Amino acid sequence: MNDQEQWWLRLGLLCELVAQAPSNLGRTAIMKLAYLLQTVKGVPLGYDFRLYTYGPFESDVLNDLGTAESLGFIKSEMVVFSSGSGYGYEFAPGDKADAVKSRCGNWLTTYKAQVQMGVGRVW
Repeated sequence: MNDQEQWWLRLGLLCELVAQAPSNLGRTAIMKLAYLLQTVKGVPLGYDFRLYTYGPFESDVLNDLGTAESLGFIKSEMVVFSSGSGYGYEFAPGDKADAVKSRCGNWLTTYKAQVQMGVGRVW
């Protein structure tokens, strides 16, 4: 898999995670799911995770989320926590989510079971 194919796989899988989640995902949940998919399920995302305050972290995941949002594949909303302790972001499928699925369909089919199991781990 070349770099461009891996980039599309990343965007497609991030969008698929957001689409399959039973409720809106935040950055931390997406980061952990990407880590599980790569490390436990063997999906070749090519991220280089490091241990961080809230678990595994890789800035490229956030970059890919930003790219997916700018292309309309996903959308984000800033939310204030009900406890008043701060804010975060929730992600949902964007208006052009089907475009990334058509571009990455073969890879998404290949890793469909891993994505479904990954999303199931959070809930």
